[in-house]
Amino acid sequence: MKKLLKILLVSATNAEIAPFVQQAGLRLSLSSPHELYTGTFLDHHINVLITGAGMMQTAFCLADCLNRDSYDVAINVGIAGSFDDKLPIGETVQIATETLGDLGAESPNGFIAITQMPFFDANKYPYTKGILSNPNLQLFKGLAAMPQVNGLSVNATSGTTQSITERLHLFSPQVETMESAAFFYACLWHKIKFCSIRTISNRIEVRNTQNWNIGLAINNLNTQIAKLLDS
Repeated sequence: MKKLLKILLVSATNAEIAPFVQQAGLRLSLSSPHELYTGTFLDHHINVLITGAGMMQTAFCLADCLNRDSYDVAINVGIAGSFDDKLPIGETVQIATETLGDLGAESPNGFIAITQMPFFDANKYPYTKGILSNPNLQLFKGLAAMPQVNGLSVNATSGTTQSITERLHLFSPQVETMESAAFFYACLWHKIKFCSIRTISNRIEVRNTQNWNIGLAINNLNTQIAKLLDS
């Protein structure tokens, strides 16, 4: 028998998850201080939290939401950029690890990541060797078909040759988002089972939005959300 869950879906923007919210017939909560949609889908109780873009908004909104209510599972959803040529636009991936990409210090010799600075304990919970890892990669059967990738979270997305080259050298990421590290951090502290799925909307290259396909990414993402919850 399928176990019915209370699930929190977390998205930076309304646009990224609007098709699923409409499909599931979710309604905006009038009692929450956040943009929170509630309802049921396949008999699961579903809340969708819209945090706003960036790590600060995501960290605060998610932590506050988890303090106000309890959930069986949290799922981060959204679009992402790809550093990896093997991940085409429209592909949905599961982020296995997260790293902070623009927190640290500038120096004449290049960027120094926060994890390399002497006052940072790279193995203090929830970090392991400076990395945030998801211990629940098999949370849903539907995740098995998704490539597992290493993520990089930044507040300023990569869009120049210098930043792209530097971040690839320092972190070897496969995908880039503006929120996933904050999501990992909050879920690990709250000890809630979680997963993070992202659909590729663009290659990480010198910024050229004409090469992006956000419409395809959002459509594929929302199809995968429905399939995941059914699994």
